[in-house]
Amino acid sequence: MNRIEIILPEEQIQLAYRLGELRNRKKILFGEKTYAGTHSSLKIHEIGALGEVATAYYLKVPVDQTIFETHGDNGLDLITKELGKVQVKTTTYWDEPLLR
Repeated sequence: MNRIEIILPEEQIQLAYRLGELRNRKKILFGEKTYAGTHSSLKIHEIGALGEVATAYYLKVPVDQTIFETHGDNGLDLITKELGKVQVKTTTYWDEPLLR
């Protein structure tokens, strides 16, 4: 499988970790989110945010940083002229997370 490697600057990595931390605060309302017990809720949110930030960085568009306090996201991670609205998905079950 051919993969695109995206090397993020430190400030983009820190943005993703901040977004993951903010999203993880919802565990107070909804409980700890885990993937088959292998990753913590925080790690899952960080992996998702890293995928979104990496995709936005690669496509040169801003990532949606909206945090909803009482429910999940609105299904919009970024918008491009070519693709329109984009929802980014990442996996937690590869050696290195995979963007979909």
